[in-house]
Amino acid sequence: MILREDIHIHTRLSSCGKPEGIAADYIRQARELNYRLIGFADHMWDSAVSGAPNWYVPQNLAHIFEIKKELAEADTAGIEIRVGCECEYDLGHRDIAVAEEAAAQLDFMLVPNSHTHITFHGGRDDRRVHAQFMLRAFHDIVNSKNAKYVTAIAHPFHAVACPYPQKELQDVITDKEYYDCYTAAAQAGIGIEFNPCCVGDIREMTDEAMQNGDFFRMFSIAKECGCRFTFGSDRHTAVNYTRYPKLEKFIDVLGLTENDFISIV
Repeated sequence: MILREDIHIHTRLSSCGKPEGIAADYIRQARELNYRLIGFADHMWDSAVSGAPNWYVPQNLAHIFEIKKELAEADTAGIEIRVGCECEYDLGHRDIAVAEEAAAQLDFMLVPNSHTHITFHGGRDDRRVHAQFMLRAFHDIVNSKNAKYVTAIAHPFHAVACPYPQKELQDVITDKEYYDCYTAAAQAGIGIEFNPCCVGDIREMTDEAMQNGDFFRMFSIAKECGCRFTFGSDRHTAVNYTRYPKLEKFIDVLGLTENDFISIV
């Protein structure tokens, strides 16, 4: 399967972005790589929602919409452009850090349940406690009053900056817990993101080895539950923006087709 839409791209407007994260450069390279659509998803915490960590305070809706100035001057011929965000899970309110007024202005919205380096400050060393936090966050996102605006869960259950191998987290999450999460997501119409960080190094793996990888079980259950999917490269710089053949291979082994993916064309 050839991925055609990438809706998880960060520009220099994200505090963790790079100076080389320039919209026009992404667009030019995406056209060369035969993408039909890309979506800019800079980090955001809506100013209307209290409790933003200091890192998030400047990254509000007005800030991420500054990209529209760049897009107005960019050559977008031959490729669709969308402006959304990667919005944060708000532990304090057990909700998404966005008010409906802001959410309604976005073309799409990604929300991670796995930014535990920002949102979960105790218990990460305990694998089960760490996993339970992500399970709770997943359900809070899916049940949010603004869940209808959520396009997909970003890099699900891939704990960012995890202090130990991801497999140690995956191993303490049961099939039933995954089934409960992904059934709820499917019922809410919320997609599940394929992100390069969620597949590991599969370049040299056989199909059998890939099926025994850290995240294959999780994605297989999501498929079985009727979830649809999105793709996000999660790039933070436009330098050497590329395709992801190893992820496309992973998707093929899962047996997914274009019909299994959400399109925001």
